[in-house]
Amino acid sequence: MSCNSGNCSGTRSEYDFCMTAGTSKDFEWLWTQTDGTTTTPIDITGYTAVMEIRRSQRDISPLLSVVGQVTGAEGRMLFELQPSDTDASPSGLASVRRNMRYVYRVTVTATNGDIINFSEGQLKVNV
Repeated sequence: MSCNSGNCSGTRSEYDFCMTAGTSKDFEWLWTQTDGTTTTPIDITGYTAVMEIRRSQRDISPLLSVVGQVTGAEGRMLFELQPSDTDASPSGLASVRRNMRYVYRVTVTATNGDIINFSEGQLKVNV
């Protein structure tokens, strides 16, 4: 599994991330479009974004759900995981199993109610 730093830009796609349990981690997406050689942000003013983390794609309920900070005109979505989200406490991801791989999905809800599966991939939490 190849891991990204946590900063991604472009259109909808798949990225994999790694992090250390009990640490904070910011995940940032910039929603952009490219027309020839010009890349411009998609205005997502009024949109909401949620990152859900599950053990597997088949799980109905997420282990963790993080609401993103949306900066609309910039097309920016920021998700902040706190140390308590990933540590070995009963509610932390590392309490499930050591060095576990999870799946995540970022969904964006547009102002008209449309739900867009924006990004998905794996998240490895190392203990």
